[in-house]
Amino acid sequence: MTQSDGQHAIDSACKVIRQALERAKADVYAQIRNYPPPITACDEQFDLLIESRDRIVRSLHGVDELVAACSKHPDPAALIADFVAASPDVEDCVREQIRTLLT
Repeated sequence: MTQSDGQHAIDSACKVIRQALERAKADVYAQIRNYPPPITACDEQFDLLIESRDRIVRSLHGVDELVAACSKHPDPAALIADFVAASPDVEDCVREQIRTLLT
């Protein structure tokens, strides 16, 4: 893999991660929007949806940091692999797609 090919793979992997997280975010937002009115501090499922939304938004900000870090790191593929492994909102099929892109 040439340096140009490697950079393309890194860029593609980050794009795939961002798209997966955007889909997860849209799904959670739809669930929140369609959720029946909660009873304050008594609706555990609604609270979990809010936590998921916040976690996904943090992960999306993390992708921006990941892109910046990849440009300076000697092994950006390892950074991406670590990020994906640590993100519960990246589905297994996306993890496999990332692995394929980076090999």
